[in-house]
Amino acid sequence: MKPSLFIAKHILKTKKSDYSGNVVRITVGTIALGVVVMLLSVFIITGFKHQIENKVSGFVGNIVLKGFDTNESYETSPIFLSDTLVQGIRDLPAVKAVNQYAVKATLLKTKENMEGAIFKGVGSDFACDCFFGEVVDGKMPRFNDSIINDSVAVSKIIADKLNLGVGDRLDGYFLRGETPRVRKFFVSAIYESGFGDYDKLYVFTDINIIRQLNGWEDNYVNGYEVFLHNLNDMEKTVRTISPQMPYYCNVLTMYEINPQVFDWLKLQDVNVAVLLVIMGIVCAMTIISVLMVIIIERTSMIGVLKAMGLNNSGLRKVFIAKTSYIVFCGILIGDILALALSMIQIRWRVFKLPQEAYYMSFVPVEVNPALFLAVDVGVYVICLLIMLGITGIISKISPIAAIRYE
Repeated sequence: MKPSLFIAKHILKTKKSDYSGNVVRITVGTIALGVVVMLLSVFIITGFKHQIENKVSGFVGNIVLKGFDTNESYETSPIFLSDTLVQGIRDLPAVKAVNQYAVKATLLKTKENMEGAIFKGVGSDFACDCFFGEVVDGKMPRFNDSIINDSVAVSKIIADKLNLGVGDRLDGYFLRGETPRVRKFFVSAIYESGFGDYDKLYVFTDINIIRQLNGWEDNYVNGYEVFLHNLNDMEKTVRTISPQMPYYCNVLTMYEINPQVFDWLKLQDVNVAVLLVIMGIVCAMTIISVLMVIIIERTSMIGVLKAMGLNNSGLRKVFIAKTSYIVFCGILIGDILALALSMIQIRWRVFKLPQEAYYMSFVPVEVNPALFLAVDVGVYVICLLIMLGITGIISKISPIAAIRYE
């Protein structure tokens, strides 16, 4: 065994003084706390971003193909894409599903109340597994391209405002030109996504009904929503799809459709980065303190070892090995606590959020192995750099003065 490692193991087994022992315990606890805070911050912001991305894409898709429009209306100009072109997009490896859709503004009316909304018509290709809303009552309607279905899915917000339940009748008033038209619907499902900006607007219905109300042919739609297996493939997929689109069709990502939401998410990244820096500084200062205490406590030993011929490099390795053990203990305890808290939150959702402010009712947590490893390695690297710097004072200690040191 190398002398430096042998001495470091001997020091670790030696009973510590009350003072240094307390300092070591505080150091382990501080590093563990820092790791817990950093890991939970990263896990929460990762889960938060993915939850928001899923909620937004559940309403607008990851990529949207629609006509060019300069107006701010929800009702855009209709487009037509050939079945061959749409099937070619579906066949791309990165694509999970392609949904056609059409929208129509309406005034919803029951016996007691009225409420404005947007009817979103979908067809048999509607991918329910891509919709991130939770059905709280009833069952999401399935639509057939050849048979018109009067069933609708309304949000819990709209259902509460209009006092609706599953099976209730709902009248929709539509404008075509200057002529109002009324159509009868029946509530099949009540959903809740937590994304209030969409929940208070959208009612899902049969796309053929929207076509009838607008006087369109069967192959016209307002657009197509493209869902991907992995959002990292978005830019590549846009570059693949764009050259195939006719001149009247625009290709937009969900980030371009909802820039304010994703700009807000970027601000959360800044907050997490600041927190990581602060906790990194705390860990660094703690390591400086414990190293200074250990070196001062072992000054006489340093003098004896130097007198016996151990060089400065070997002595530095002794203290780096000892301090590394302390750092590893802190990181390990922090990892265990962070994983335990994450699993508890994932399983039981103990910590809640105001849904109207954060678009979800609980703190989302997503354990990412790559980020988990990055935090652990980052903490150790910071501590190692501090150790390399602080142990440099060993070379300035005189053996004779150190032996006489009390």
